Amino acid sequence: MKKYKIYDNVLVGKNSQINDYAIIGKPPRSFKNGELYTRIGMNAVIREFSVIYASSRIGNDFQTGIGARIRENNIIGNDVSIGTNAVLEFSNRIGNGVRIHSNCFLEMARIEDFVFMAPNVVLTDDPHPMGCPKYKECRGGVTIKAFSRIGANTTILPGITIGRNCLIGAGSVVTHNIRDNSVAYGNPATVVKSIHELKCDKGYFEKVYDWPPYTNADLHYREDRRKFSRLNCPVFVRYGQTKDFFSTINFNDQGVRIPSEKKLKTGQILDLEILADEDKLIECQAKVIWCSSEMQKQGYYEAGMIFINISEEDLAVIKEELEK
Repeated sequence: MKKYKIYDNVLVGKNSQINDYAIIGKPPRSFKNGELYTRIGMNAVIREFSVIYASSRIGNDFQTGIGARIRENNIIGNDVSIGTNAVLEFSNRIGNGVRIHSNCFLEMARIEDFVFMAPNVVLTDDPHPMGCPKYKECRGGVTIKAFSRIGANTTILPGITIGRNCLIGAGSVVTHNIRDNSVAYGNPATVVKSIHELKCDKGYFEKVYDWPPYTNADLHYREDRRKFSRLNCPVFVRYGQTKDFFSTINFNDQGVRIPSEKKLKTGQILDLEILADEDKLIECQAKVIWCSSEMQKQGYYEAGMIFINISEEDLAVIKEELEK
């Protein structure tokens, strides 16, 4: 007997585990059951008492701790973990490989790939609570760029940007932007050294964070290297009448590379829904220009890699939306 609840218009990918008393697709205030579109990718683990509201879109290999709360309009990448009793309020944008530990709070935040947030981190978004009708248009939420680590019990004020590959010490209150590759702590937090000056006390490594995915993180993510070909965005791929398949697409000059659970043929036409931003979906068609000959094991599922070619007109629309 199922002891969890899934509302209408919700897709949960293959090999996912939903534990007792979890709720998925709960409509926000003023919306009806099934009115909003909710998607969770493959291999998810939704633990007891977690609640995911309608209109959120979440990638593959997602996990929640017990009692996590994820409100509406959250866009979350692949391989993301949301800890016990953590709260994601509305309109967060979270990249791939992110770890958000227990009792964290986020609202309208922008979190890039491989960010780590220790327990009890609070990201604020309203500089003068409460009741200001313009707070969403004011400073907005916090931005944390790729590979940064935020220590336990840290509070970051509205509109603050933490640069790439930073370390914020436990118990800090961050009131100003922090530049890339910085170590900062205190109340208010101040930059005390470069991340490259940190030493491994035990001598196991030549320097701290000298392991993937942090190795050369600042070089891989320099602004002058971040072209459109490196952008990712969630995509929903439909094969005729079958259920949707959630993945992440990587644009390059030749086409779009995506995993596929189905064996496809060169020349086959696919219907795509590409999530550009917020709730806007761009519908288009694409032709398979290459596909792997065999399905390969990827985690808990089998998939093959394919390249698809999107028309220049559709691609121009997608680029325009992504670059806004």
